Amino acid sequence: MAFVNEHIPETDLKKYGIEEIDKRFIVGGTHDMSWTVDRERDIYLRCVAMGRFEDSNRSTWTFYWRGELMTVCLKTVDSGSDGDRYGHGWVRYQLVDCYRQGFFIPDHLLDQRDEITSDLRAALAAYGGGGVYSTNSTFDSTLTI
Repeated sequence: MAFVNEHIPETDLKKYGIEEIDKRFIVGGTHDMSWTVDRERDIYLRCVAMGRFEDSNRSTWTFYWRGELMTVCLKTVDSGSDGDRYGHGWVRYQLVDCYRQGFFIPDHLLDQRDEITSDLRAALAAYGGGGVYSTNSTFDSTLTI
């Protein structure tokens, strides 16, 4: 199965402890209960916080990869579309320091870093600049690490 964008079902809110995770990032939690998920491989990506004002191009994500929850902080370097909001869109992300740890991969998973990074890139591409709210028919996403 590939990554898909969807609203998080009630059963998965409990299974993955989403409400407790949200409390770590935003006081009272985020109100967006959507994600990009690959159920067969037990992987999901979720935007849990967006920067404001001068940091509006920064975002914090949780990346759940086969039992491990990681934090990813990204900076949107550039984004756009072909002029048609339903046409082709694109975004370029850059990994930024996240609480002084960047994209933290637990030591016991370091030998799988390439696979984890590849899955993160695939999830961002499927997210398409807006997840369930994206209107683009096609989307390109790049991530600089």
